[in-house]
Amino acid sequence: MRKIWILFLGIIASGCVSMAVEPQDEVLTGTVVEVVVNEQKPQEPEINEATSIEKVYLGMSEKDVSRIMGDEMVVGYQKNSRTGVLETINMGTVYKTETLKAGEKAYFIKYYFTSSNKADGIISEDELTPLVFEDSRLVGTSWDFLFRLKNELNF
Repeated sequence: MRKIWILFLGIIASGCVSMAVEPQDEVLTGTVVEVVVNEQKPQEPEINEATSIEKVYLGMSEKDVSRIMGDEMVVGYQKNSRTGVLETINMGTVYKTETLKAGEKAYFIKYYFTSSNKADGIISEDELTPLVFEDSRLVGTSWDFLFRLKNELNF
C-alpha cells in the first residue's frame, strides 16, 4: 500500500514542476526562418506503359510502333544519396529481338517490356509482349500469335 501512495505522490508532484528556458546564444534569439523542403515528385512518363501496347494496331509500320512504345519506360524510383531527390530508374522497352525465316518469308520479333509483375530484377516472359513484323509491318501482338506462327513455320 505504501508503494502505491509513493507512486501516486510522485505522479502528482511531477505535474507541478516547471522550468524557465532563457535563450543562451544568438541563434535562439535571432530571426526565425522557416525551411520548406520541396521534394518534387517524379513526372509520369509521357506514354503510359499500360496504354502504349493498346495504341498499336495491325498494319502499323515498325517505325510508328517504335514511336508509340517509346525507347524507355520507368520501372521504379530511387533516392539519390547525395541530394535526397527521387530519381527514376529507366529501362529500354525492347528487351530482345528475334528473326524467324521460312523460305521467302522473314518475321522480325521485338519483345517489348510492358509490365513489371514482381520487383525482383528479373525479366520474365509474362512481363514481355512480342510484337511480330513482316516487311516492317505489324502482323501480330501477342504470345498466342507468336506460338501459332512458330507452329505454322515448324520452329
